[in-house]
Amino acid sequence: MNGIQDMGGMQGAGPIAPEKGETAFHESWEPNVYAIALACLGQGLFNLNEFRFVIERDMSWARYLESGYYEKWLTGVVTLLTEKGIIRREDLEANQKKSTKQAKRAAIAGSTGGPSNLTRRLEEWIRQGDVWTRPTGQTPRFKTGDKIVARVMNPPGHTRLPRYVRGRPGIVERFHGIYVLPDANAMGRGDDPQPLYAVKFAARDVWGEQAGPRDTLCLTLWESYLEPAS
Repeated sequence: MNGIQDMGGMQGAGPIAPEKGETAFHESWEPNVYAIALACLGQGLFNLNEFRFVIERDMSWARYLESGYYEKWLTGVVTLLTEKGIIRREDLEANQKKSTKQAKRAAIAGSTGGPSNLTRRLEEWIRQGDVWTRPTGQTPRFKTGDKIVARVMNPPGHTRLPRYVRGRPGIVERFHGIYVLPDANAMGRGDDPQPLYAVKFAARDVWGEQAGPRDTLCLTLWESYLEPAS
């Protein structure tokens, strides 16, 4: 979907000001949200693409811009667990005397108890990570060096095709293998595995003459995002 989360190439948002010596967490509650989200993902309560998509669809543009990183995570976890019936909205509302973040964390904490070996299982999952490859035997449509054009598409659901490269020419740099398609996985349509490529774009083809003449960017893009260059 075309949302505020896809900000690449937008102008007028002001300069990026990196924080010197930035820490991983800025508030005491943020590590708890991080741990809860990983616990939910590790138990299969929802998948990573669902998690990304719910933040895109559940937050207004104004709220998205006003919220911190882990506020977005907290919103996504609460929304998914509520939609799936794992926690109840009434339980959240019953804790209104507490701060909003405390209430949400308290309700979520009750959903991630699981078996006594949960900690061990999650540690193994974090160390190993998810396996997103799917060796289906598909023959990739493109090969290294092929000239392509990123499709112009405006899907209503989740996609990993950035808006700023749609309609832009590029060159296939590498074939990565067959991977789960996020667009399908986020919407509950299964894995729908597709070939995944590293695609290089000339910066000037994307950003115009203001970009450096030698600058390039490389994106990992699924086959359904690409068309042969005419």
